[in-house]
Amino acid sequence: MNLATAAAALGVIALTTAAGYLVVRFSGPELAAGETLGWSWGAGMLLLVGAYAALIAVGARPGPKKLGGLLAIASIGAFLRRSPRRRGAGNRDALARLFAAIALAGCVAYLLQAVAEPLWSTDFLAIWGLKGKTIYFTGAIPGRLFHDPATVWSHPEYPLFVPLAMAAFSAAAGSWNDETLGLLYAAWQIATVLVIAGYCRRRGCARAGLAAAALVAWFHPLYRGYGAGLADVPFAFAAVLLCAAAADRNPGRAAVAALLLVATKQEGTLFAILAALLLLAGSAADRGARRATAAVVAGAAAAHLLLLRALRGPLSDRDFTFAPLAHAADLAARFARLFPALAGSLTIPLLAGIAASAAVFFAGRRSREDLLLAALGLQVSAYLGACVLSAYDPVWQLQGFFRTSGALAPAAALLLASRVAAPSTPAPVSS
Repeated sequence: MNLATAAAALGVIALTTAAGYLVVRFSGPELAAGETLGWSWGAGMLLLVGAYAALIAVGARPGPKKLGGLLAIASIGAFLRRSPRRRGAGNRDALARLFAAIALAGCVAYLLQAVAEPLWSTDFLAIWGLKGKTIYFTGAIPGRLFHDPATVWSHPEYPLFVPLAMAAFSAAAGSWNDETLGLLYAAWQIATVLVIAGYCRRRGCARAGLAAAALVAWFHPLYRGYGAGLADVPFAFAAVLLCAAAADRNPGRAAVAALLLVATKQEGTLFAILAALLLLAGSAADRGARRATAAVVAGAAAAHLLLLRALRGPLSDRDFTFAPLAHAADLAARFARLFPALAGSLTIPLLAGIAASAAVFFAGRRSREDLLLAALGLQVSAYLGACVLSAYDPVWQLQGFFRTSGALAPAAALLLASRVAAPSTPAPVSS
């Protein structure tokens, strides 16, 4: 990656974030400064992908001028009026500054891994990158992405946000470059860390938020060179956004987060539905805000499913089968094979992380974020159920279980850290 290519990519990231601020500034109560940047990046990526998709839908070839112009217009609109005063970092003690420095170092370490070489992971080459390159070089979303029997192994049933994000980012930067795409993943990680730290600061637990951000920035199972090019990093970011927006009872930001979540991975739809249902099951104190937030989350999931159905028609998932549910003996045999293998896969760092999470949970205060922790627990349980219903082998499917569960770790860190919030400084709730 040469200097000019890197400069163009960084310019796209900055412009996309500025454009996303147009959505964020009108989305409800004030955010912390770091949160604003993180949310603006997420909203900006939706705008960039939407603009790219609209251009190819009308037969216009997207490029730096068209996409850059559209993003610039949105950016100008975002800053036309005087912005509300954002919450700054405030005075931090030495421990908080140490956590911030550790988080920064973790982001730098992942950035170096992400751009050190062209993206090379198997799923990037066979799924996400293949689809992204096809869309970028054809200037369309061809039907063969979904119905070509020669590429059925590329999972045509997967959502398209990640391939479209790669294609749109490359078009805006002027060329497809696998190393440049690593900057896209670094931006997703940085945005995740900023939202975690900023949200917890609003909840009155700045130090706990920075500690969680530091742990997330160094969470190697997710943020490593192999993970650049997969959907797990943007999925982790979207899950953090949805948890923050749902806890804030903010329908505007929840719509942005839910769209990102369901369009990134299939399991995002399940998490969105679980979050919506649990919001409806909460206390009566803020029922109106919870209902509105649940409605937009469920609506985003339904709209995305309808859009995909219209675009590609019905598609079956080859990875899973419900046949074992009709045969008790087969189902029992699958459980008997799965759980010993699962127990044997538990490492000391993983067990330590689970124990630390449990300690924080039981030591912390009850909070409105607890509903989202329940959603995360149900999501992980669903991943285990998917292993049992694997069309291939439940034990083999475990490798996917640990990877997909790891993508929920940043959201869990956000929710657990928020339980340390001081009760005298609640976060603002949207109405």
